[in-house]
Amino acid sequence: MDEEEHKVYGGEISDEGEREGDIYMSTTDDDAAVKELDEMKHRLKEMEEEVAALCEMQAKLTNTS
Repeated sequence: MDEEEHKVYGGEISDEGEREGDIYMSTTDDDAAVKELDEMKHRLKEMEEEVAALCEMQAKLTNTS
């Protein structure tokens, strides 16, 4: 590692496998992540439906003006 990088980062940067919690998750964490992803997909679908309704309302207002 370059001497300047040591000054910037305050030390040596660990290898990716050495960092805690980055890639290696337990099955409990996987289950929680899947649940969170499903909830995010549901919220996204609701937002897309709201956007569609707002666009429809805007089109009606634009056509009546």
